Amino acid sequence: MFGYNSKSHKISSQINEICYNLEDVDERVLFVHTMQDSVASFNAARDAYDSLNTDQKFVELDEGDPIIMRDYDRQDAIGAVVNFRNNS
Repeated sequence: MFGYNSKSHKISSQINEICYNLEDVDERVLFVHTMQDSVASFNAARDAYDSLNTDQKFVELDEGDPIIMRDYDRQDAIGAVVNFRNNS
């Protein structure tokens, strides 16, 4: 039996709120995603990206799963973050 985890529920609620209010996002956004992600849908991430009206970048990695910073393409992911941050 699974217990209730208030922290993960709070994070999930915040993510849902952002997804339903994408038109209100007014900050720069970086998406780093892999096609093979077994947890978060690549197509849903792409749809969210396409819905934004702000400065944004989408980086598609060749390999990896949900924890990109600890996976195959972590160096590419870190490089994308640093590059995005430095080009603000």
